[in-house]
Amino acid sequence: MTAGNSLEYTPGKEQYFMSDEQKDAIVGRVMREHRENREHIGRLVAEAQKWGQKLNEISNGLMNHLEGVCPEGAGLDMNFAHHRVGFSNAEFDMTRLTALTNDYRTALKTKEHLENQLTQLGFPVPAEGYGYRR
Repeated sequence: MTAGNSLEYTPGKEQYFMSDEQKDAIVGRVMREHRENREHIGRLVAEAQKWGQKLNEISNGLMNHLEGVCPEGAGLDMNFAHHRVGFSNAEFDMTRLTALTNDYRTALKTKEHLENQLTQLGFPVPAEGYGYRR
């Protein structure tokens, strides 16, 4: 065990006896945190995909039908309405995008830390199944 608030199990670094119950509690906690982290990453990826889809839609409109790209609620001449690509400023709040990307990087660091702990505890985690590329 390490000093402080962390209950990280570090075999071979210290001579400390742990009961089976203590080990089970640590393994259970790390596995729960790992599952929660995986779910959090999945939610972040889903939100990023929504942003990407909308940006693709706008990009296509800008490249192929510039006349139809306009903000939501803005009037558009009927001659151009069949190519309408609408967007709102709220959809592209840069503060939200920055928070999303920062949260994702933090979640990846947490994932790595939890997987290292699980490996130390004898539970290596397969690399697949997260829904992100890395």
